[in-house]
Amino acid sequence: QEYFEGVANLKVLPMIFKIDGDDHQLALSYESSRAELNYLKEVNHWQKKLGLPQYHAIKLMPNSRFRNHYYHQDCAINFLSDNEQISEVNLDRKKITVTKILDIYKKNGICLIAKHSLDRYSMKVIHNIFSHVIELNPENDPLIANVVITKNNSGQPVLLISDKVTKENESELNELGVNVIKKHNFSFGGGGSFQCMT
Repeated sequence: QEYFEGVANLKVLPMIFKIDGDDHQLALSYESSRAELNYLKEVNHWQKKLGLPQYHAIKLMPNSRFRNHYYHQDCAINFLSDNEQISEVNLDRKKITVTKILDIYKKNGICLIAKHSLDRYSMKVIHNIFSHVIELNPENDPLIANVVITKNNSGQPVLLISDKVTKENESELNELGVNVIKKHNFSFGGGGSFQCMT
């Protein structure tokens, strides 16, 4: 059985680049208890049919202790990226590596991640992709990283987050100029059905 639950496990990064002459959209993917990577072939099949760039995903992995806890990518990490980057660099499919991709990617954006949710390698990748990484304390809310972050009409980052966010994390966000809007969370045991839908 294969699991694919859409943008919960595949999140687009703002770069188009070429692999063997074909346009690809960079993305972050995730492998966990409810997230497998086999779906990408089928998604890319339809992207190609629709004349859209195929996805090339950098795989993130949860900390092995929390594989079931952080079952989706958006339980562990959400982010806000800046304007799209178009690269004419053409990478060879047989020789492509994450390092080669990150050499052409311009670091940008804000990443909000549940503390200790990802493995060491994934954290290293995250720090190479985003200008700002804030590790949210999940002590009061296991799904604290399940947030919505976007920009308002004047370009200011706006964050919708659980009201159980710590004062320390809220201060870090304020220092980055993020407008923090706290949403009351009634659940105490994760509460995906409430928090994800909100």
